[in-house]
Amino acid sequence: MMKLSEIPQEQLSSLTVDEINRIVFIPAEKELRPAMAAILLGGHPRVLHDRAGAAVKLYRQKLVSCIIPTGGVKWETDKGEMTEAEYLSILLQEMGVAKEDILLENDATTTRENLICSTLLIERHFHPRKDYHLYIVTSPYHVKRSRVLAELYLPRNASYTLYFDEDSDASEQQWYKNEFRQSQIHREVNTIWKTVQAGDMPDIEF
Repeated sequence: MMKLSEIPQEQLSSLTVDEINRIVFIPAEKELRPAMAAILLGGHPRVLHDRAGAAVKLYRQKLVSCIIPTGGVKWETDKGEMTEAEYLSILLQEMGVAKEDILLENDATTTRENLICSTLLIERHFHPRKDYHLYIVTSPYHVKRSRVLAELYLPRNASYTLYFDEDSDASEQQWYKNEFRQSQIHREVNTIWKTVQAGDMPDIEF
């Protein structure tokens, strides 16, 4: 057994697929229940189709009636230059989500800010005073770090379920077959390593 904190950063690129999987991935949650909203995390435009599709699955199953696409970083997309949230909003509508069921969060620039800024929107839109439930929708390899951040930055009266597309080519069984997904996973390993080193995330044994 090794600890992630004990590995020099320059050696992260030489980790095996199995080692990376144990650092990055956690199982999908199987028990799903209705929630107030789904926070749909932003990112590189090439990962957003999968994330939007996962959120739409929750919407079609009537597990959520509101989706919050979040992300203020601007990218050049196949629909022109726009923020992550704006691009996600377009994708959601193309997939059948009603415009009035989308609550746009257009300022956040990090995952931490995604959660904080979306929580502010929820407060202003729903005025929750009792316990409530959320979905946090992202890519399979982004779930572990998102869970740590959700624990830190979501309100105490908010419970949550991390949700992702299990059939994505970014899954634990598929990512190493795709060059773009490889780059995303290796970037996530480095980010998790830095987060562990900073003491903001528990160390990982693998």
